[in-house]
Amino acid sequence: MDANYKDFCYTVNPKRVEEGSPRALVFQGSYMNGHGSKYLTNGFGEYIAVHDYQNVIDFPYYFNIFKPDCVVFEVAEYTFSDDFFNLERMKEMDLNPVLNPVLKSMLTENNGIQDMKLEEDKVSVEKGEKLTKIKWESNADISYGWIRVDAEIVYDLKKNELGYETTILTEEYEQYMENIQIISIEGNGTVCKYS
Repeated sequence: MDANYKDFCYTVNPKRVEEGSPRALVFQGSYMNGHGSKYLTNGFGEYIAVHDYQNVIDFPYYFNIFKPDCVVFEVAEYTFSDDFFNLERMKEMDLNPVLNPVLKSMLTENNGIQDMKLEEDKVSVEKGEKLTKIKWESNADISYGWIRVDAEIVYDLKKNELGYETTILTEEYEQYMENIQIISIEGNGTVCKYS
């Protein structure tokens, strides 16, 4: 979290969970942190609130950890400035699309996918009690990338200074670490599976 914007809230509404209400990840400003969130927490099964501003730039990090059903980005108009949002970093944001059913089917059938060997010395793992960071040192020209731990559990990769990284739940890392694959769509449109 950004040192200046550290508010975080996680609320479970058992009644709404029982009714099937979604899990919401909400990036919200200071008014909502202080007063307004009580109106939204009542409408969701799980309400996960992150103080927005600079934190929304790290959207993939929060999305990967919480796997929400929906995302809300709330902000007051007066905050649209470099004081609250780093405009250059916002312009650089390029969020991964959902790993759609067609691509999932291709991966399952190994049809139209280029198999690649994942060099172990190019992958580093920083395992924590709750979260594990996986870094992949690569100069591949990747448009989008994901780490897939099983057929249904997929995490978005984001670019870093040496390649790509993601943060996943430690329990899922421990359960699936032998089967982890990196899926990428290369700049030329080729889909690759690194294992």
